[in-house]
Amino acid sequence: MIRYKADHMNKYIIIHGHFYQPPREDPWTGLIERQESAAPFMDWNRRITAESYAACGSSRVLDGNGSILSIINNYSYLSFNFGPTLLTWLEKEAPNVYQRILEADKESLKRLGHGNAVAQSFNHTILPLDAPESAKLQIEWGLADFQGRFGRDAEGMWLPECAVNESVLDILIEKGLKYVILSPWQGESIIQTNGRKKSLEAHPAPSNRPFKINRPKGSITAFFYDGELASRISFGHLLRSREGLEEALRGAFSTEKTKLVTVATDGEIYGHHEPYGDMCLSALIDHLGDESDLQFTNYAAYLDEHPPKEEVLLRPGDEGRGTSWSCSHGVGRWMRDCGCSTGGEEGWNQKWRKPLRIAFDSLKKEADPIWKKMVSNLTEKTADAVLTEYGKVVSGLQTSSEFVGTILDDQYSDSDAVNLLVAMEGAKFLQFMYTSCGWFFADISGIEPIQNMRYAYRAAELLDSKGTKGLIERLTRRLEKVESNIQIMGSGSDLLRGLVIPKIQPELKAAALFFWRHLYNLPGLDYAEWGSLQGKGTTRRTVDTDEGELRLEGEISYEETSTLRSYKFPYRTVIDEHLFCPVIELMDGNHWTSVPIKSMPTVLRMEIQKTLLKRSEKRLMVSLGSKVADRLMDLKVVSALDLPFGATRWQSLELALHYGPMLILKRMRKMKPRDWSESLELMDQILGRRVEYGVDLDAGNIEQSAGLIVSQISEYLEKHSDKAILAKLIEFLGILQQHGLRPLRPFVQNAVYALLEQRFNRNEEIDTEKDSPCRSEILDLAYLLNINPERFVNGYE
Repeated sequence: MIRYKADHMNKYIIIHGHFYQPPREDPWTGLIERQESAAPFMDWNRRITAESYAACGSSRVLDGNGSILSIINNYSYLSFNFGPTLLTWLEKEAPNVYQRILEADKESLKRLGHGNAVAQSFNHTILPLDAPESAKLQIEWGLADFQGRFGRDAEGMWLPECAVNESVLDILIEKGLKYVILSPWQGESIIQTNGRKKSLEAHPAPSNRPFKINRPKGSITAFFYDGELASRISFGHLLRSREGLEEALRGAFSTEKTKLVTVATDGEIYGHHEPYGDMCLSALIDHLGDESDLQFTNYAAYLDEHPPKEEVLLRPGDEGRGTSWSCSHGVGRWMRDCGCSTGGEEGWNQKWRKPLRIAFDSLKKEADPIWKKMVSNLTEKTADAVLTEYGKVVSGLQTSSEFVGTILDDQYSDSDAVNLLVAMEGAKFLQFMYTSCGWFFADISGIEPIQNMRYAYRAAELLDSKGTKGLIERLTRRLEKVESNIQIMGSGSDLLRGLVIPKIQPELKAAALFFWRHLYNLPGLDYAEWGSLQGKGTTRRTVDTDEGELRLEGEISYEETSTLRSYKFPYRTVIDEHLFCPVIELMDGNHWTSVPIKSMPTVLRMEIQKTLLKRSEKRLMVSLGSKVADRLMDLKVVSALDLPFGATRWQSLELALHYGPMLILKRMRKMKPRDWSESLELMDQILGRRVEYGVDLDAGNIEQSAGLIVSQISEYLEKHSDKAILAKLIEFLGILQQHGLRPLRPFVQNAVYALLEQRFNRNEEIDTEKDSPCRSEILDLAYLLNINPERFVNGYE
């Protein structure tokens, strides 16, 4: 039952956000490599998470002075879908954001009777171009992923690029889905309630009501979004003004009888493509409130009260292949040079699309029988049914070992488990190579087509490891027909050899990765799980020492968690007098292979660099930072004597002032806040002197370290009443603010805002508890972080 205000004057808004990033993991290690175009972030997942996904989950509503009035979870009001591969990454790498998404679905379910979350087929293939069994698998994997995460069955599904045809609709109906979201240009004609057929001709399908699509084995509802309004939001900068957005939404209600306006956009428009777009949306949500005539709802909730009365027929698209929202030719953009492209230069073409798809189609046709035969040799279950079950592993909802236990009988061997998982991984990558982004942009040399070629090559490698079936050979030959627009890039086979095929055997690189983790004592050491690799231990023996050099040998053991294959490699290496090891040699069969440290994943090399530099920095911080009080006293004495301080002493003072605050913060993290007094006094003195002496401290690192302290204490105060700790926290923040430092503001503001919500929603007796902070002290904390708590105060009063 719908929980929103039942008022015949209500007008309902559905704004749908399609949140998606293509899978970016290295198919050999499960790690995402550094992407230079995403700078200053490591990769595009991290950049867009910061700019959009995290921002939408905790979006700021500001007052006229720029202070925070409210922090809103936009997902609680947006209809939304997240790509399953993106959710898998968010769950691991951005758990706070992931939880906000899950919480929003639960909150909207409580408010509306139906959750805002919508399912998506798995890795964003163009379903009408998939083989029927692959389209079915993509939908089944997407539904299983949704149920596993949101704890309920999906009611609707977002189709990648809104791409649909009759075959796809039949699968959706078979799976019990209630609705799909489509572009208004995908509708061809309407069958009215009187039975008359009305052609839409060149007009968009109405977006103010749902329509039924009838098929031989059932029906499904179609919601068409308002194309003009969606375009203005996505490309017309409507998200730069709350007033402008509201005016546009109200204007879309063309008549008094219009009850519904629906909009569908890429979710990344809210904060990434349109900076602060999330704040425009949250400002509108906040402004409308619960009593407005405009009410946010979702498709399932609206459908409950307003079932479709008319039927719609969809356009068949070119050659009857189907239609989409971003290709005026139907689905040509993902199979041929149809004229639709993004990012190309003058004179470029997309003739590469067709031979690329042909190469992948040919690979799949040849590889499918191989993995299916591998499965049939191990179990009586059908290969397709086993692959459907494997979707839980791909989503991270089940481990490889758990999956093997559900498929094979109790007497299976280790080799049986490996063979089953190798077959599944090969089949998985045969799906991943069709991810739509590989055809969307202007040239085959882009990161998206290269990633798809990596998946294709990995699938061929897994299913034909000895090369006896010729999968890699034929894939390479077919890619010769794929030509880049950039002459120096050459053909698809050139790109395969230059950018896809590993220069060093992946198994050896993985072993070297665990060696360097072991050598430099990195977190988790050599037993850590690293992408799809699990360390099993590294032995180390000293062979010889010579002029400061140390010669080592030993063995490295690890497991590939995706296939449960175990590896053990002997190694030998030399470590110089500075404890640096630039290369390791690994025994592969009867040959030693050199693996240089520069070949390691960027994230590991950065971690090693940080570790090595941190050691020297730590020594400097302890030796110089601990002398900061003495250095300040020396300066005071020399100044009183009216004598020059001296260049060497000035350098010593600057270094002491630089390292002093970081050393103090490090000590504060280990102390109880009640014992901070001396540290805070010295911190205040140091920060004050830096201006006086013109010393530029490392403000970024100070703010980051201080922010972690503030956030941890704020989270503690959510659960515990402690007036003394709150007082110290306020004192600490006051000192930082006085000296122009703002510790990790968004992160800390979220924690303190949650504290405000929690404390002001308790009953009045909290103020009388022993040692409990009073509300005025919590308000002081809010003001220090630029949070305007007037709504909490007014609500309490």
